[in-house]
Amino acid sequence: GQLLAAAKESGWNGFGIEPFVNTYKFAKSKGLNVKNCLLKDAKFPDKYFDIIIAIEVIEHFINPVEEFKEMKRVLKDDGVIIIQTGNVDSLFSKFRKDKWMYYYYDHLCYFSPKTLTKLLEKVDMHIDKIFPDEVSWSARMKWCNNLKEKLSWTLFYFIRLLTLKRPILGSMTAYIEKNS
Repeated sequence: GQLLAAAKESGWNGFGIEPFVNTYKFAKSKGLNVKNCLLKDAKFPDKYFDIIIAIEVIEHFINPVEEFKEMKRVLKDDGVIIIQTGNVDSLFSKFRKDKWMYYYYDHLCYFSPKTLTKLLEKVDMHIDKIFPDEVSWSARMKWCNNLKEKLSWTLFYFIRLLTLKRPILGSMTAYIEKNS
């Protein structure tokens, strides 16, 4: 619920999905708008969200293609998905090998920019920008093309700062859009 609480404090009208009962109950006890289900079972209308943020989520997907299809369905045509996950091709993962922090029992999928690109091709989406997580907010602002991108990334950084408090070495953040 930290991500949703931070978005709410920033004035966003957010919704959260939390499949784990205890975490869901905790989020509800904080007054957050959260559903105890998977995204596909939440029954959101088509083209409902401007932004979908999934920090440390996609590595838990049983079927990433189906999950991204559902995200695409509920995302507005000009909306964005921002994900953060481990980059299995990162220098940090190569250096740490089997001790890399992302090799964890409940991480079902591992991604690199190349495999994430291939996955998104299957659902008619694309990566607009992708960064190693060690990139600073100010550096990303220089790469943004418009105010919407700047606001999206600023929200992401603010929420991540409140929730994670640090970058995660060997991870990547991707700004994903629907294909035109």
